[in-house]
Amino acid sequence: MEDHWNDVYSSKPQETLGWYQEDPQPDLAMILSLQMPKSSRIVIAGCGTTTIIEHLIQEGYTNLVLVDLSEVALQILAKRFSNYNFEYIAADLGSNEVYHKIYGMAIELWYDRATLHFLTGDEQIANYRKNIGLLEPNYVMLAQFSTEGATRCSGLDIRQYDRTSLRKILNHNYTEVESREHIYVNPSGGDRPYIYGVYNRVFEE
Repeated sequence: MEDHWNDVYSSKPQETLGWYQEDPQPDLAMILSLQMPKSSRIVIAGCGTTTIIEHLIQEGYTNLVLVDLSEVALQILAKRFSNYNFEYIAADLGSNEVYHKIYGMAIELWYDRATLHFLTGDEQIANYRKNIGLLEPNYVMLAQFSTEGATRCSGLDIRQYDRTSLRKILNHNYTEVESREHIYVNPSGGDRPYIYGVYNRVFEE
């Protein structure tokens, strides 16, 4: 799988990728609605070469942890943002290595657009869920292909989500802040229905 994503990011211009967003909406608006402190640590899970980074910088957020399976994607970002002290972590989100590489960081937001849905195996999803549970971010934002949309992306099978199944990714310590459907139009002009969920960690007394 790592070879697949390295090939994607080394052989195709960013603007042609099926998930490319010139203007990352509604993601940015939903993140800003949380009114997090500017010093907040934000984990961009499965970051690829996302353009939301520039927008977060413009809003004053620079404490970013960029996680991706592809070393090539991380190298592209490191070159693009050489003036910023971001953390770059090469890790498989469907394995336990994410937790081990990030553990100890106080995370305000775990943000994942279009990565979770590539994890199709039950063990992968269980590991993803475990990673979030152990890292305990204050907020989690997930944006994945909905049950109304495509079943494949980038030549790979994906797992579709609805509001209920997306919520089940998180344990009982999280409550839903917002859920919405969104039609993303990809660079080739195709409609891609997404389901978005934002969740807040509940602190037990």
